[in-house]
Amino acid sequence: MRKYIPTVLIHPELTRKELEEAAEKYHFSGTDAGMDAEGIREIYEKLCKAVDCRAACVIEEEKREAAAALTLGGQVDVLQEEYQGQGLLMEAYLTDCLCRELLRKGYAALEERIQEQTDLYAMRYFFPGQNLPLSEMEKIFPLFEGGAPVKLLPGCVLYPRQSVVYRAALSDSPQAGCADICAECERRQMCEARKGRS
Repeated sequence: MRKYIPTVLIHPELTRKELEEAAEKYHFSGTDAGMDAEGIREIYEKLCKAVDCRAACVIEEEKREAAAALTLGGQVDVLQEEYQGQGLLMEAYLTDCLCRELLRKGYAALEERIQEQTDLYAMRYFFPGQNLPLSEMEKIFPLFEGGAPVKLLPGCVLYPRQSVVYRAALSDSPQAGCADICAECERRQMCEARKGRS
C-alpha cells in the first residue's frame, strides 16, 4: 500500500555557522575568492527571498522505500540567470553552491515528515544519474498521482533546475539512518555526523 505525502512547503535555512562552513567547503572563504563573509551573506539573503521550496513523497511501507521530489522553485533559476546576464559568474556559482546546501536541508525536513507519517527513517538515498540509471526518473514520476512540485522535461531534465528526484531506502531503526546526499561517500563509516546518530 502506498502512502502519498502531498506537496508541502518547506522552509530550509542555513545558520550562520552552516553558511561559514559552506563558504569553506566551496572555497569562498579565502581572500583569493574575492568574496568576504558580508558579501556571501548578502547573496544568501537574496537567495532566501527567491526560494520557494516544495516537496512531495510517495511511501511504500511494505517495501521500505520512498520516492521523493524536491524543488527550490523557479525564482531561484531567475536569480541565477540575472547574475549570469550581468556577468556576475562568481555570484551565480555561489548561489548554485548554496542551493545544494538548502536542498540538503530539504531532504532532512522531508525525512521528518516521513518519520511522522510512518515511524520509518531514511537510511540511504538513490539519485537518478548518480547511483541509479537516469531513466529511473521516468519510473518515479508516475508514482506522484497527485502531481509533483517538479516537472520532468524531455531528456530527463528537471524544471525548475534547482530540483531533485530520488528514491530512499527506509528503516525502522533511527541508528540505521544516514539520510544525506553523501550516502555513497567512501568516508561514510568515519563520518562524525553519522557517529552522532549511533
